[in-house]
Amino acid sequence: MKRFSIMILILSAAVMALPGMGNARPQPPEGLTDIFSSLGELEETFENNAWTEAEEGLAEVEEQFEKLVPVLVPVAGKSIGDDFSFIAKAMKKSLRQKDEEKATKNFIAMQRLIFDVMDGFDYRIHPMILIMDRYTQEALDAAEEKDFKEVTAEMLEVRAFLKKGLRYYADNSQVSRQMNVMDTLAQNAGEAAEKKDQETAEKELKKLSVIIKDLIFSMN
Repeated sequence: MKRFSIMILILSAAVMALPGMGNARPQPPEGLTDIFSSLGELEETFENNAWTEAEEGLAEVEEQFEKLVPVLVPVAGKSIGDDFSFIAKAMKKSLRQKDEEKATKNFIAMQRLIFDVMDGFDYRIHPMILIMDRYTQEALDAAEEKDFKEVTAEMLEVRAFLKKGLRYYADNSQVSRQMNVMDTLAQNAGEAAEKKDQETAEKELKKLSVIIKDLIFSMN
């Protein structure tokens, strides 16, 4: 979970609405994708211990989100503004304390809230799939360096996103099948990392990477 360097490029594909979905979900507001991109930049700053820049980045995210609240309420519920503010307040405190561990936990909570909001809109490629691809690549890099703790952490996040993905694509049997396979591979890779089995971890991660990339290609 170290870099969002390719996020702005790949999100241009993600915001396109799925064809043939009728009125099941509305199209996503453009500003929601901007928030997602800003979150990526925020993560990069505090992971590099650039705390002042991180606080400025958080302020930008807060401003972007506040402008969207009226549009999001019909989809995400009346409490969405307060829910976001609660997490942002905790995030701000952790940044001022220069506590990377707490900042990371608060960031993940904020990211998941944004994903929950995104679940109410139609996407050709849901951003969570793109995030899983990135996390898998980072896990592969970590496995090569025998950083098994990082591999385990990345796979826990991937599996959390897969649970959300299975709900989002519940009406798409083909994608659901692929995600179930992905979940098995992520679980296997995580378990191998816990056993410090580098060979098995890398093998399962490579399989996972191929399936994710095939899924993204099929959705383009």
